[in-house]
Amino acid sequence: MINKTISLSSFSSLHNDDYVISSKYVFKSLKSIVNNDTSNTISDRFVKKYYSKGKPFLWVSYDGVSSKADSLVEFLEIIDSIGFSRSAFRIKQINADIERLRSLNFDSTEKSISRTIARLEYNLTRALLIYCKGQRYGFTNPNYTLNHFDVKDSDSVRVNFKKLFDVKSLHPTDSFYNSILESVNSDNFISTLHSFSPQSSLYRRLLKELQTANSPAYRKQIILNMEKCRWMSMDKASKYGKLIIVNIPSYMLYAYDIDNDSILTMKIGCGSIKTKTPILESNIYRMDINPIWIIPQSIVERDIARHAGNLNYFQTHRYYICKRPSFERVNIASVSYSMLKSGNYAVVQEGGEGNSLGRIIFRFANNFSVYLHDTSSRLVFGHSDRRVSHGCIRVQYPYLLAKFLLGNDNSSLLRRIEYSMTTDIRPKLIDSVLVEPDIDKRMLIKSVDLIQKVPIKITYFTLYPDKTGNLTAYGDVYGYDKAILRELSWYF
Repeated sequence: MINKTISLSSFSSLHNDDYVISSKYVFKSLKSIVNNDTSNTISDRFVKKYYSKGKPFLWVSYDGVSSKADSLVEFLEIIDSIGFSRSAFRIKQINADIERLRSLNFDSTEKSISRTIARLEYNLTRALLIYCKGQRYGFTNPNYTLNHFDVKDSDSVRVNFKKLFDVKSLHPTDSFYNSILESVNSDNFISTLHSFSPQSSLYRRLLKELQTANSPAYRKQIILNMEKCRWMSMDKASKYGKLIIVNIPSYMLYAYDIDNDSILTMKIGCGSIKTKTPILESNIYRMDINPIWIIPQSIVERDIARHAGNLNYFQTHRYYICKRPSFERVNIASVSYSMLKSGNYAVVQEGGEGNSLGRIIFRFANNFSVYLHDTSSRLVFGHSDRRVSHGCIRVQYPYLLAKFLLGNDNSSLLRRIEYSMTTDIRPKLIDSVLVEPDIDKRMLIKSVDLIQKVPIKITYFTLYPDKTGNLTAYGDVYGYDKAILRELSWYF
């Protein structure tokens, strides 16, 4: 028998320590990578925890580098199209390590192949999770960035911040990351990756715009607004196809009737720099006609308390005073400056003509007591800078908004709303006698509950389509873009 004397020792001369894979040194190298990697995103922390526990490798085995690694690297070319740097995902290092392993091109450094395997495995998993998490939940965390933006109060021990972002967005969990890792060995791995790309029409519009944008500043503005799309479900309308978007930087409200392919637009006034309108999502459920205004305590302390006991001031402004929490009316003359400052009393403005909330208010659940409402100061809509309120949103055409919410099938109800909004319901002082106005009380209506709640999204897009559909740039009126850019800059 030919070569019957050949044994493994006959090949000993071919042995090369540079190509010996030692699981001991691979895991030792992994541990070193985990300990020395200073990146500290949520995804990074999961990757470090995964490999610290000695979990199975996903990309490299004794058979070599998996073809799924090539699929991932090829897919991650999309990073360029969404405006991010390949270096943030370590793609150059990943490509170099794949080539090194397949060509066995190692240096003479001790255990070079083991370090290469460990580095490639770690970087591939890291790039995968950062991409999937970022596209699904955002590459930045608005709950941290925007809710650490304005200081509410502080002392020598702690700083309290105002809450400015209150969208109930989900957050990645271990099960989210584990499901991604499980998909690596599935037949639909690439389709899973595609599924994480935001699907809103605005995101797709911005993505298309980015491909032809040349100005570095404009490209960054596009990327910033693409990031905001990842935080919010922009296309989610009600069951009967209606959606309201209030966009703070454009000072505009957009009421979309998706079923009828129409849009109602109007100017808005929003919160001032000191009392910013929050970013939130909710549903409009009711409108109140001729609402009273329970004046915020901050306004009472700043503007009203010094007029304590001045009956003429309170009557002129149609204010009355109530005890908290019973809201039992008290004699204005009996309430002192210190009593108003204490917060135990509420100052309320009667409803009707001249009320600061106007003639109608649109209510939706939120944690800030902000709403859409009419206004008695309509000159604001002629200004270019409409940061004027204490957080609520003043709307230019409140009756048209009511009509949009109810639909054209409610003509009799709309007539009652219009009558209630335009009729003076206040008693008039004639010859020192209060005389009730001559009105048809059967036509008056105080409140209307919506049968179908309508989603409202208060947003902050500095690139947004105008009423004709043209993508338009707006100013960074609250300075949020600068803060978000600092968080995103690591990806550029």
